[in-house]
Amino acid sequence: MYAAFQNLIQSFLERPLAAAFGIFGFLCLLIWPLFRARRAMLTAQFGIGIGYCLHYLLIGAWTGAGITALGASQTAFSIWVAGHPRLRVALLGFLPLVAGVTWATWGACPRSSPAPRLRSSCSGGCSAMKSVCASSCSRRRRSG
Repeated sequence: MYAAFQNLIQSFLERPLAAAFGIFGFLCLLIWPLFRARRAMLTAQFGIGIGYCLHYLLIGAWTGAGITALGASQTAFSIWVAGHPRLRVALLGFLPLVAGVTWATWGACPRSSPAPRLRSSCSGGCSAMKSVCASSCSRRRRSG
């Protein structure tokens, strides 16, 4: 336990800006359920995406950065779409983008692809894609 704490402190000291954005994202993650208004919740969730995206960019985790940037974009679009119910279906357009970012950065693309240097050591890309797809499917099952 002590060694893990030392590693955490060391990573904060090596990349303080990355740590600050990660902490910001984490704080937004903690507070969003406290809000009652949809717009406030989504704004905090946008903060989660931006905070983690910048954190991942600064540590070189391209998959995490790409997926969280798409999540933040989807949240921002959701805030805007609130007044335009017919456009909500456009949110499904983010799913192929998630698959594309994951394919290009996670290592699923062939070695001869121009994207190998974008591959991340972050193995969360696949699980992020699965969670986005799973949450979309479970929402459809509950409402349909």
